[in-house]
Amino acid sequence: MYIYRLRVTIVLILVFILMSGICIAASGEARVELNGRAVAMETVPIIVEDRVFIPVKETLKLLGFEVTWDSKAGWAACVKDRKQIAVRPNSKTVQLDGGNLPLTGETFILQGKMYAPLDLIDNCMEMQTYWNAGDKKIEIWAKNEVGIRLLTDDSIVLIGSDNIVGVSKILSPGKVRDRIDKAQKLLQGNNITGSLYEYEELLKSVSSTKNPVEYGEIKIGLCRAYMALSMLVNKEENLLKAVGCADEALKVCSGEKYAEIYGNAQLCLSKAYCELSMVRNAEKNIAKSLEASNNALKVCSPKKNTGLYSNVQYTMGNAYVRMNGIRYSDEQLIAADKAYVQALEYVDKKRNPLDYAKIKTGRADVFYSLSRKQDSDNLHRAIEELNQALEALEYDKDSYSYIRALNNLGLCHTRLAEMEEPEKNLLKAIGIYNDMVGKSKGYVFDLALANAEMGKAYGDLSDISDTRDNLYKSLSAFNKSLEVITITRFPLFYADIQRCLANSYNGLANLTDKEKNLNLSIAALGEALKISTLDKYPTDYAFVKLALGTAYMNLWEIREPEKNLLKAIENFKAALSVITPENYPHQYAGTYNNIGNACYYLCIVKNDGQNAPEGIAAFEKALAIFTYDSYPVRFGLAHNNLGNIYLFLADLKNQEENLQKAAKEYELALNIFTPEAYPLDFAMAKFNLGTVYYKYSEKNNDEEYLSKTMDAFNEVLRVCTLEGYPLYHAKAQIAQAGAYSDFARAGHEEYYTRAFEAYTQALKVITPENDPLDYALILKGQATNYRNIGVGRGKEADLSKAIEYYSKALEICTSRDYPLYHGEVKSDMGLAYLELAKINNSRADASQAIKCFDEALKVLQQNLDSMAYNNALKYRDAALKILQG
Repeated sequence: MYIYRLRVTIVLILVFILMSGICIAASGEARVELNGRAVAMETVPIIVEDRVFIPVKETLKLLGFEVTWDSKAGWAACVKDRKQIAVRPNSKTVQLDGGNLPLTGETFILQGKMYAPLDLIDNCMEMQTYWNAGDKKIEIWAKNEVGIRLLTDDSIVLIGSDNIVGVSKILSPGKVRDRIDKAQKLLQGNNITGSLYEYEELLKSVSSTKNPVEYGEIKIGLCRAYMALSMLVNKEENLLKAVGCADEALKVCSGEKYAEIYGNAQLCLSKAYCELSMVRNAEKNIAKSLEASNNALKVCSPKKNTGLYSNVQYTMGNAYVRMNGIRYSDEQLIAADKAYVQALEYVDKKRNPLDYAKIKTGRADVFYSLSRKQDSDNLHRAIEELNQALEALEYDKDSYSYIRALNNLGLCHTRLAEMEEPEKNLLKAIGIYNDMVGKSKGYVFDLALANAEMGKAYGDLSDISDTRDNLYKSLSAFNKSLEVITITRFPLFYADIQRCLANSYNGLANLTDKEKNLNLSIAALGEALKISTLDKYPTDYAFVKLALGTAYMNLWEIREPEKNLLKAIENFKAALSVITPENYPHQYAGTYNNIGNACYYLCIVKNDGQNAPEGIAAFEKALAIFTYDSYPVRFGLAHNNLGNIYLFLADLKNQEENLQKAAKEYELALNIFTPEAYPLDFAMAKFNLGTVYYKYSEKNNDEEYLSKTMDAFNEVLRVCTLEGYPLYHAKAQIAQAGAYSDFARAGHEEYYTRAFEAYTQALKVITPENDPLDYALILKGQATNYRNIGVGRGKEADLSKAIEYYSKALEICTSRDYPLYHGEVKSDMGLAYLELAKINNSRADASQAIKCFDEALKVLQQNLDSMAYNNALKYRDAALKILQG
């Protein structure tokens, strides 16, 4: 009879499966990922009519719920904190905290296990799910996972249980050992829920007083399982459970009686506290981690407990590295390396390749951190350690550790690019990240991380070669990363990538669609500020503010120059409320360099030297940190930028003195920047030095300096080709055109043709939409050439053409937006009318000339001693004489 019933049950189940169209996926075919990490489930999800159903008990236990069957109510009661979920079989609704929510399908029981539609998770928890039908993969993401990173003084209070365990059925020692081994194997196979179930079932059969060793082992196993679960979901909650389990093991197993259990429990406690330091109260939790490691070392020796001893030393090394992340200190890093060396001494590379590789990766972290002082030797040591780690690992066996070691190797080459062979090291880093992308298919988060780091490397490479192409590659990599890194899944990483996106848009704005790309940059930074607030993440807030300042500073040439420059300075100063020379010396100096640049641009916009002293002081603060030996590239850039202020001041006062100061600053920059190593920076400094020569040639009417000017600009054009650096190519063409024009005025009239050709080349890049000011300056330059040709040849047509071009330039250079340039163009236009009046003896043209000079003098009167003001005054008198007859 019993056999008959069994057969009937089997037949009924098979009929139900066939009639309902249920397909139970094999364990190798259906996968579950939780926050980007693969999870092994003992009971796999099933598919009914193309809809995914999940096992209720196992899934909710994985997410931290206590699940029990309420036979009276006829439902599965699921409780976590204050949240209560009730799931009934054969129902299209689920009860959440007393209210009913609809489901997309009906729940059912199959082979004693209840299944519910996948949207049970979306409806009832702070989670979101995705079903990848092609890969038969369920992705579950916590909406706010990794959303806490507080370094505050609020403590975590752990409340232990006085009643350690309630004893029920006692298993034989052999069966207990078998089940402990089974639980350990489940955990090793990434079946976290299965191992938790086994350990919890074992606790019902083991006495803490009669079986302290087994009890201690079970609690340590639970601790490890909760730590593994914390890497997937509910990080803080599961780590606290892990700490509680380790503490309960220590209550039963003292160091005197049970040294091995005690040592392993202290090791687990140390690891759990170290991970908790990434969530909150970092310094206190790291101190607790180190205390637990030291307690473990009291009962284990390298000879008797080799594995435990090595593991404890490795964990101590990690804790010291984490402590260094809070309080930068070489002492912390030296202590970390000492611990890693001790750990490595007792690990055999061939027998324990994974442990060997982890310790080598830890040492690489130490050397990478030590390299923050521009120490390339330590970076080379870090690279050596990582290569040794990768040699020990086999990707197929240790894919996760292999991928993380690759990521760190890429970071090392990216940082090394700041110190030596920039292009070679960045290309090396990009190659490593591409390798990561190819190997990270099963690790969604690591794939996103690889794309993010690749985007950064392409962004850095854009400063060296193929600017446009590398910036587009950078944007593409960041956007691929954002397919996974969303504001709800990984808010901190989302903010970081948005900041990087903004940097790439900022760079692209120098090449094309300037206003559009700057607005995209500002929008991305606005996204970052949704997470990076001053109260929660002050450091991230500061770096976003720095990027916003840069975007607004680049916007000044397009619209509302003074307003945007003041916004830039405001954002830079907001960043300095967090960034100090003690905690971020490099960024502190860089911020003052930016403030100096903004002050320089304000001088140009306002046509006065009011902001020059603040700018000079800012550059001097930057150069106190950016020394030749410590930061050679930044040293060169700061000196170049300081030269710009002196070059501007040379037009206002003390021309000889300020030109000499400017030339000295540019020459200091060129000591660093060679056309081979830093082509773009070389071109910039050489261009500026050429401008100094040009000013000297104007001042002294010196053809030798004019020739040096043209040579300097030709060197710039050899580096800044139209294809490689179109914007800088165009600016060099504008400057070269000015030099050709002056050479033509000095008696070499054939150079006017070259000047017009150079302007034409510049107009292949410069448009009134993207670069309105430069476009206006080209019009002004062309107009002045037509005016000079007209004067030399006495032709009205050339003078009329000059006036036409000046008028077009004034449509951009308004008195409100660009007062200095407005005054200069009006004065030059007045000269064109004056020359027409001389040819025609025309009072109408003389009257137009006087109107132009009057408007120019309104702007130029801020500096009564300037050459421009005095010339406008002189030429106005000449026009007045013609008007008066």
